[in-house]
Amino acid sequence: MTKTKGAENLPHPVKYHAIHIDNGFMRYNESSSIIKSLSAIGLVVNRFDFLTEFLNARIIDKGVETLPLKFVTCPEHKRKIIGDTFIRCKDAAIEKLGLYNDDLYLVQGTLRPDLIESASQIASGCANVIKTHHNDSALVRELRDLGKVVEPLQDFHKDEVRELGRTLGLPEAIVNRHPFPGPGLAIRILCAEVPFICENFDATQNQLRSIVSNFSPNFDCILLPIRAVGVQGDRRSYSYVAALTFCKKDEPIPWDKIHYLAKILPNEVKNVNRVVFVFHETTTNLIKDITVTHINEATIEIIQKADKIVYQTLRGLDSLDNPNPLLKDSLKCIEQMPVVLVPIHFNRFYTLPQVFPSTKRSIVLRPFLTRDFMTGEPAIPGKDIPFETIMEMVRRIEEEMPTTISRVMIDMTAKPPGTTEWE
Repeated sequence: MTKTKGAENLPHPVKYHAIHIDNGFMRYNESSSIIKSLSAIGLVVNRFDFLTEFLNARIIDKGVETLPLKFVTCPEHKRKIIGDTFIRCKDAAIEKLGLYNDDLYLVQGTLRPDLIESASQIASGCANVIKTHHNDSALVRELRDLGKVVEPLQDFHKDEVRELGRTLGLPEAIVNRHPFPGPGLAIRILCAEVPFICENFDATQNQLRSIVSNFSPNFDCILLPIRAVGVQGDRRSYSYVAALTFCKKDEPIPWDKIHYLAKILPNEVKNVNRVVFVFHETTTNLIKDITVTHINEATIEIIQKADKIVYQTLRGLDSLDNPNPLLKDSLKCIEQMPVVLVPIHFNRFYTLPQVFPSTKRSIVLRPFLTRDFMTGEPAIPGKDIPFETIMEMVRRIEEEMPTTISRVMIDMTAKPPGTTEWE
C-alpha cells in the first residue's frame, strides 16, 4: 500500500486513515466485501454505518430547504444531499477516531468524467450540469477551495485508472471491478409520488405508436409516466421513457430491430430520452399511474435482492453462489450493469376509478459497453452478452420476487441520449 500511495518518495512519512462510510445504499453485503478486499492488500479500513443520517438529511438548495432524503423525488436533490451528507459523516467519523489535526486532507478517487458531468470549473468553465457527482458537491467544493482535498485521479478516465492499477500491481479482481456510483442504490431507485403526465403525453404516445407500427406490426410501444436523466447535445435532459413490447411471444426476440428502434425513437420523439424492452409483456394497455416510491429500507431491500440475483447470474452462479453449468461467467462481457427499480406496475386491467391499484414495481437491467464512460452502447443479448444469461436474470427475478416485482425490462439506450445511470 505504501508503494501504491507513493509515500516512499515523500520527504516525511504520510499517515493515512482509510474510512468506509456505509450510507445504507450499498449492494447486498457490499460493505463487508469492500473491507475484505482492501484488507487483502494490507489496508486497514474503519467502517461507519450512517443510514439513518443519510435518510434524514436535508440541504439548502438555491435558498430553499429540501425535504429529508427519504421523501425526496428530484434526482439532483438526491445527489446533492448524499454528497454533502457524505462530507458531514466524514467529519463525524474523524471525530469518532479522535483525529483533530489541521493537516488532515480528504483523498478522493474523483475521475475526469465526474467533474465534467458535474460542470466543475476544474474540468470546464462553461459546461452544463448533467448530474451532480457526490465527490463534487457544494461542501466538497468548499473543501477543495481551502486546499483540503487531494484528487490524484482527477485527470484520468476509467480505462486509464485500470491501466494504472495494473501497473501498480493491484489484483485483477479490484482492477476490473464494475464501477458503482457514490450515491449507491439511492440513484437506482426511481422515486415518485405522482405519475409524470404533461400536456403532450397523449400526443407523444400517439407519435411513438405511429413510428413503431409503421416500422413493424409485431411491436408496440407505450409511454411510461416516469422520467429519467439523460444527455442530449451537451445538456442534461429529464424526459420520458418509452417501453417496447414484442407481440409474437412464440418467436425469437429480434434484438437487432429493438436496437434500431432504441436509436431512432429518441431522435424522432424529442421528449423521450430512453427506450426499454419489456420481457414477457405483449399487452398494449396504457399506464397512467405509478406506485408511490421513496428511498427507505423496504425499497433498498427490494433492489438489493434484484441486484444480487443479477450479479450472481452475471458471474455464472446460482442462488447459492455455486457454478451454474448452464451459464458462462459473463462479468467481463460488459463494463457495467446498473439494476434500476422503477415505480411501474404492468398488466393491470382497470377502469377509473381504479379497481387494481398500482402496488408493484419493475426492474430495469442496464448492461453497458464503454471505454471511457463518456459515451457507450447497450450490450445486445446474444451478441455482446449471452442471451441465456439475461433470460436467467429475468426468470429468477420474476420467480423469486413475485410479490414486489411486476416486470423486468432491459435498457437499450446508447449514451447519449441516455446516461449510464438513470438518475
